Amino acid sequence: MKLLIISSLITVTTFAKSEVYNLGQSLFFDKLISGNRNISCSSCHHPLTGTSDALALGLGEGALGLGMSRTDQNTHGIKNVHERVPRNSPVLWNVGHKSKTRYFHDGRVELNPNFPNGFKTPEGMNLPDGLDDLLAAQALFPITSQTEMAGQGDENDISRQAAAGNISGPTGVWRIIEIRLQGNQNYVNAFKKAFPNEIKEKEDIKISHYANAISRYQRETFKSFDSPYDHYIAGDVDAMKESAKRGYEVFTTKGRCFECHTGNLFSDEKFYSLGFPQIGPGKGHGENGLEDFGRAGITKVKSERYKFMTPTLRNIALSAPYGHAGTFESLKDVIKAHFHKDGGLSLITKENLRLPNVEGFRPHDFYVIGKRILRQKILSTRDDRVPMLTDKEVEDLVSFLHALTDLNCLDMNLVIPKKVLSGLPVHN
Repeated sequence: MKLLIISSLITVTTFAKSEVYNLGQSLFFDKLISGNRNISCSSCHHPLTGTSDALALGLGEGALGLGMSRTDQNTHGIKNVHERVPRNSPVLWNVGHKSKTRYFHDGRVELNPNFPNGFKTPEGMNLPDGLDDLLAAQALFPITSQTEMAGQGDENDISRQAAAGNISGPTGVWRIIEIRLQGNQNYVNAFKKAFPNEIKEKEDIKISHYANAISRYQRETFKSFDSPYDHYIAGDVDAMKESAKRGYEVFTTKGRCFECHTGNLFSDEKFYSLGFPQIGPGKGHGENGLEDFGRAGITKVKSERYKFMTPTLRNIALSAPYGHAGTFESLKDVIKAHFHKDGGLSLITKENLRLPNVEGFRPHDFYVIGKRILRQKILSTRDDRVPMLTDKEVEDLVSFLHALTDLNCLDMNLVIPKKVLSGLPVHN
């Protein structure tokens, strides 16, 4: 078989665990930075659930548990979750790679030289100074979301400011988190060690230091370039199974997958509409606010409705379910959905979707797929470029996608701290 190289093998440098890394690790798993001190970054991006949360749509602020066991109520039956997170939790594999130019399904944090630091974000010109990279800028936003980490309405000091849209102001969300960190002596000591030239007193701790530490932890932890595929393109022809080799042929020829899933991350980071079914509460778009316009929600360009960014395929076998709303349980189904006329609607069943059963959420969960006119709107924008594949070709393609799994990422226990600097409990 002719060997078509579409991605160069990267030599990954192993870093000694620096003070910045150790600080970022604690912050990533610490609930102190959330409004109600009940959720951390790791709650929805845990190393043991493929750096996502193993759910179609997650339960954010107020929920308990991890992954499939996540629930909306505590042991006393008191319910604390106000809505589902409206999109599937993005994976973090190679999230700090130098080729990354955008983050989130709609690309709302992206490189743009016309903005401070060169980063365009929902806060426009109001980003803090001193951010190391785009990944650090991205880390500033989950903590501002009422659904994800801030909390609702008048529940706490952070949620009040988030509800008012006060993010970057002198009394906004980012300032409150600075004050929380400055008020914890363990964190003060850790920030001084991590940034000795910038932080002499606790008042020197800024939200940019928080973001830079989180970025360092993610950048160094979630690298994934040691898969059977990487060994194969480096010259080891026995590194992949025969079925994976056939799947690679489908990927690069008839399937045309490489046209969008290209480069070292297998993503062109552009936006396409595949007509995938939408479930969940939506992003506030459309007449009743229950639709998700995707990229158009950011650009306001009608022709970009229902377009979402091409996801990376690295470690894709570890990160089910699939799609921007997590509607597909298996790689086989999400591949078939690319060429199904109904966008894959016939491949899913409501009962099999990974949606924690929360009373009162179901009507919103299935509102859009229950409306024929809305389903047709989504399908009418579809980028129909994918040819029909045989069942055998799909099976081989699945085998190739499994060959993109870095075996070092199968056990991520060592990147999970036993405790965090605040002393709050850790998801592990």
